[in-house]
Amino acid sequence: MFFLYHQNLYIKMFFSGPRKIKLKSFKFSRKKLSKKKIKNPLLKFGSFGLISLDFNQVTIKQLESARKVLRRLIKKDGKIIINILPQNPLTKKPLQSRMGKGKGSFKIWFYPVKRGQIVLECYGSNNFAINKALKSCKQKFPMRTYIVQNRSLIFTY
Repeated sequence: MFFLYHQNLYIKMFFSGPRKIKLKSFKFSRKKLSKKKIKNPLLKFGSFGLISLDFNQVTIKQLESARKVLRRLIKKDGKIIINILPQNPLTKKPLQSRMGKGKGSFKIWFYPVKRGQIVLECYGSNNFAINKALKSCKQKFPMRTYIVQNRSLIFTY
C-alpha cells in the first residue's frame, strides 16, 4: 500500500483498479500526435522525475513492477510519487463464446500516457541511488522515457 498523487488528491490504495465505476465502456482513440518539441517540465514534488517521450498505455502490472524496482533500490531513503492512476478499463469476452449476451468482463486497467507527461517523481538523500533506480525503472514501461532533475536534463534516452 502506498500513496498516489492524482488530481490534487492523495489516494491510498493497492494496484487493483478503481473500487467503483459507472460504465464499462471507454472510448480510447489512438490519434497521431504532433511531433512538437517537449519543453522541460516542472517537477511538482520530487527532485528527480521520469518523463514519457511517446504516447502509450501504461497498465497496472507495468506500474506496479516499476514501483517495486524503485522501492527495492531506493529503500527507505527516498519517497516515490506516482502521477498516473490506471482508471480506464479494457474489456474482453472469453474465447469460444458466442456473439451477443452483453459486454465482456474487465481484462486490464490502463492509463493513456501522453507525450511529455511526468509519469513518476522521486526525492531523497541519496541522489546516486535514485538515478540508478530510475534507469532500471525505465525498462518497465512500454514507451521511451527520460530522467530529469530539477528542470535540467541529465540522461537522454
